Amino acid sequence: MSDNIESGMVFVRSRDGFFNVEKSATMGSIGDGVKICEFFSRIERNGKPKLFLVEAKSSSPKPASSGGKPDRWEDYSAGIYEKFINALLIYLGLKTGRKYAVRSELPSAIAEDELGSLAILPCLVLRDHPVEALPPVQDELRMRLDHVVKSFRLEQPIAINRDMAISYGLVEQDRKEPVP
Repeated sequence: MSDNIESGMVFVRSRDGFFNVEKSATMGSIGDGVKICEFFSRIERNGKPKLFLVEAKSSSPKPASSGGKPDRWEDYSAGIYEKFINALLIYLGLKTGRKYAVRSELPSAIAEDELGSLAILPCLVLRDHPVEALPPVQDELRMRLDHVVKSFRLEQPIAINRDMAISYGLVEQDRKEPVP
């Protein structure tokens, strides 16, 4: 199985702008107990690069604010939050040369980006989620990550489905991995 397939979706893998952080040597050297999102995906539009911190899921529970079970949503959103925070920390560690037991090499485009001017966007991709069910999920993630967005000047987190991920250039249009 390719390392750009997650939750039944085939993610676009550019040679110098895709990094599977979850399966990287750095994460392997860190060991268990550190949750992280799947990929870093760098996409450039109109000459402006954007680094997506991508967490992919096949589904999401209904947020408590939309009538879902509070405990189930809290566990789910806490896990997503932790993955985004750790992804940001590992990205910063790799960019600044922190002394990991094994240091992964970032792809050239990601490695060369100027940290101060790069737009960084936490992105939750929910494969088959209906469009109308995405705003409550996105709102909850934005509330949870608000202090990080403000402190580090991140882009507002987004929750999108597979079709929207295709339009962003994150997921391949015609390939869908069979769901086990």
